[in-house]
Order: sequence, then structure tokens, then C-alpha cells
Amino acid sequence: MNTKCQNNIDLINKLKEQGLILPSSEDINIYNKSLTLYGKKISNRIGIQPLEGFDSDLDGSPTDMVRRRYLRFVNGGAGLVWFEACAVSNNGKSNPHQMSITANNWSKFKELIQLMDDTSIASNQAPTFKVLQLTHSGRVSKDSNWNPMPIAIRKSKEELNSENVPYIISDEQIKQVVNDHIEAAKLAANAGFDAGDIKVCHGYLLSE
Repeated sequence: MNTKCQNNIDLINKLKEQGLILPSSEDINIYNKSLTLYGKKISNRIGIQPLEGFDSDLDGSPTDMVRRRYLRFVNGGAGLVWFEACAVSNNGKSNPHQMSITANNWSKFKELIQLMDDTSIASNQAPTFKVLQLTHSGRVSKDSNWNPMPIAIRKSKEELNSENVPYIISDEQIKQVVNDHIEAAKLAANAGFDAGDIKVCHGYLLSE
């Protein structure tokens, strides 16, 4: 019995101990099946979900910590890696070390993508399918010193009579945010990402 099957059986037994009965199968071959998305092959059904590490450089570039994390995802055999939230502008970062792709640093992302592809190909897999999640943090934006720098499209009901209100951006600035997403998507494509994810949730700017 291989290790993966044993781990699956251990999980099933642990669920039973807790009185939890969930549909399960000892056959995990489905995870090894490939699929094609947008004309590109994904070698298996294992995917890494986006989770921020807050360990990018101050300009948003991947650091050694970032590179180590994403290469480990590939070495772990994932067919799809969904990158963490990546700010489209400096004023839309949730923290000083949030990932951010710009005209000045996109080539560093390209280097990381190439490393990931080389690693997956070396292990006889198709290149990992890579998605970049683009965002503007809006009300939870912070400056380079971690100070809150909330940006919003309108005041909330609670803010109408409050002195503590976010910076309300103009129509022209809203258009710029949209253009920032478009430019970031183009840079991501040039860097070698296979798809983009526009983050419209959690009260971030686009969700307004």
C-alpha cells in the first residue's frame, strides 16, 4: 500500500472516531488525471490555493522566501498553483511586503515562472498551470510603514456622520484602478502566467 492511500485511510478512520461520516473513497487515482484548460495541459487535479505570505520585497518582487515557497509547491507535485494576492498599484497594498507586479519588476516574476517550469518538466510533468490573483486592497490598504491608508469609492452608512472616513477616490481615479488591473494582467501574461484572477471580495476596492 502506498503512502497516499494509507494517509487517506487514516483520515477516514479519524473521521469515524469523531462520529463524522463523510462520503469517501480509497481510490485516489482521480488526482492523477490530467485535464486541459485554455489549451494548456494541467498534469493532475492537485491545486494550491492562494494564501499571502507577506514576504515579498518592498517593491513587490519575489524574495528568496517567495521563490522557496512556490518551488516547493511545484516539487510537491501540484498541477496548478494559484499565486497569492498581488497588488496592482503601490497605494493598493494591504501591507508593505505584499506581492505586486509592476513595469519595473515583472521580469523577476518571469524568472520565478521559468524556475517553476524547469522544475516541473524535470520531474516529467507538464509545466505547472499558474494563476496570478490581482487586487487593490481598498479600505484595508496600508502605507510603507504599516499605517492604515483606506481608499474607498463611497462612504458607508456608518461613515456618513463620522470623522474617521476613508479617502474617497474620484471617477478618474476609479478609471485608473481599472487600467492598473489591465496593465498588471498584461505584465503577468508577459511573465508567463497562464491565467489571472481578479479579486473582488472581502470589501476590497473592486467589490464596492
